[in-house]
Amino acid sequence: MGNENQKMMSVFLQEAQLPQQLARDVLAQMFGIINPKELAVLEPQHWEQMKKELAPDHYERLSQAVTVQIFLEGLQLERYTDFFYQEMGIVKIEEFKLLQLEDWEKIKRTLTGPAMHRLSASLTKRGLLHPGKASGNVCQGDVSMASDLASKGTTEFVDVQKTEANENKDFLQKIFAESDFLKLVEGKKKILVLGMGGGCDVFMAYTFAKKLNGGTDTGNILYANCITEERIPPDHIVLVENALYAVPPGEPHPLVDQTGTVDYTEFLASTVEAMGNIEAEKLEEVFGQLNTDNSGCVTVQNLKEILGDDAEKAEHINGTTYLEQSLPRGADNSPLLIELRRDKEDKSDETGQELTRDNSNRIKLAFDYLQVDMAIGIDCGGKGLTGGKTHSLTGLEQQVLYAFRKYREMQPGFDFCHVVLAPGCDAETTEDILVQEVWRTPTKNDTYMQWCTGRMFLGSFSINQLILDCFPLVQELAPNRAPYLMYRALKDDEEFNLERPQPSDAGYESENKRDLVKLQRHGHYQLIPRNWLLNGLVFSYESSEDSFMR
Repeated sequence: MGNENQKMMSVFLQEAQLPQQLARDVLAQMFGIINPKELAVLEPQHWEQMKKELAPDHYERLSQAVTVQIFLEGLQLERYTDFFYQEMGIVKIEEFKLLQLEDWEKIKRTLTGPAMHRLSASLTKRGLLHPGKASGNVCQGDVSMASDLASKGTTEFVDVQKTEANENKDFLQKIFAESDFLKLVEGKKKILVLGMGGGCDVFMAYTFAKKLNGGTDTGNILYANCITEERIPPDHIVLVENALYAVPPGEPHPLVDQTGTVDYTEFLASTVEAMGNIEAEKLEEVFGQLNTDNSGCVTVQNLKEILGDDAEKAEHINGTTYLEQSLPRGADNSPLLIELRRDKEDKSDETGQELTRDNSNRIKLAFDYLQVDMAIGIDCGGKGLTGGKTHSLTGLEQQVLYAFRKYREMQPGFDFCHVVLAPGCDAETTEDILVQEVWRTPTKNDTYMQWCTGRMFLGSFSINQLILDCFPLVQELAPNRAPYLMYRALKDDEEFNLERPQPSDAGYESENKRDLVKLQRHGHYQLIPRNWLLNGLVFSYESSEDSFMR
């Protein structure tokens, strides 16, 4: 049992006041359960068998310990935990029995169709919903349909979910034409295209700015990237202290020096920018370990000797501004750098509000200095759309969207739009949640998604040419970086392609009629349609009163 699973199971049993040996002697040995979340998807016959194996009081405690949170995590519906806790008041699974028809209508309005099916089917299996029950306190259509789906087995159940999400809500059918872009920016005097999430978003921001200007260069259109509070090198231009910077003027700095080696100066620059201040002797020690042949340079062969089978996974370490410095210089010192704070530890509401105020002010100072009247936020993957894995207001994309909206309130004539490129390429969100969020217009009552109140989906557009234009800029990066993934999806040939799902993968479709691809990034894994990686989505945001910062 892995350390993380073991820890989770230990805490679970302790809170349920159950003996720790239960994890080894019964759950793991007899049912193969090593994580509490797996209890949520047990078949009824397994619960019956477990009832025979355990003492009555142990069985009762175990069953009741599967809280709504654990239950939803087991169904991959954890993003709805706050909704069921706070808005529906459900803490224990048994409380689903008490829901009235109007409660189920509210749940139906909140969950996607596939998520609703998954929930209903699991509750039906557990005997918490009964098809054909005439009492009126259950949602008959969904329960009956869920029972039918559940009886067909897991594979077909997944197929039905995915097919419905794809066929009934295909957001790629709603087109946002090039003429629509021109209308969007019509009359705007100064436009900034901003990489919202930092990192590789800047490459697509540059390419998008270039496209807006007709495809030759970025012209008068500014482009920038968000960075966090790492050390800014002394040669960078300070435009607004703690808010806005520019990379040094001159020719673009190549991502690699084309020699196939990294000397100590390059290593030092990359490491200092990536890690901040580190003692020189420590850096020398690490460099010496990598430089196995004492040549004074780290070669590919050196890395292979050290990493062995993991050599192919290694990539050049890019510092805080290495990506930006590799791009052509443009208007008003582009590429610009907007520095934002990121709080990775404290997720409290109080810290989130203080962080959001600070970052909104930083963006205000930057925009005031630049005198922009239009911002286009570039979001590779759609974390600003869904919240990603954490659904936290403190994510960079969420902070930027919130700041855009606050700036529009203060600055008449300013407007913005949110452009999601290759939705799902960050592998942080399931297909059905992405579909839901594309079409959904969050309100101020969606307390966990305050950054996107009033969001409206305007349409989709092909990014094939953007991908082709961007690839020469990123071809030295690792093949799992977002722009590189888009290129692999576009080419889809023997040299450049994406992995297809295998029978052992959750959500596997035997014929793969929708051409799903398997993405694994930053420890996350998802199956998404390949054509999503070849399209962009455009969103506007209605002006509305926000309670979060009042």
